[in-house]
Amino acid sequence: MISAYILLQVYSEFDKAIWNTLTELPNVVEAAWIYGEFDTLLKVEADSLDKLDEFIFDELRKVEGIKSTKTLLVAKMK
Repeated sequence: MISAYILLQVYSEFDKAIWNTLTELPNVVEAAWIYGEFDTLLKVEADSLDKLDEFIFDELRKVEGIKSTKTLLVAKMK
């Protein structure tokens, strides 16, 4: 299992719609609104790096209103 944290910057006029969409995506394990440079933090899981790529490119990046993303792959968890 591959885990990653994804930070998102979103356009404010889309924030509620994006939140509703993101929390329904099957790979999203946790979601949080945050303050600072980024607006949303997602924890996602996938069966492989290929599946994570599919999620990011085929699902996440197609959500209207996302300005930018930063993906952080988890190396080790306790």
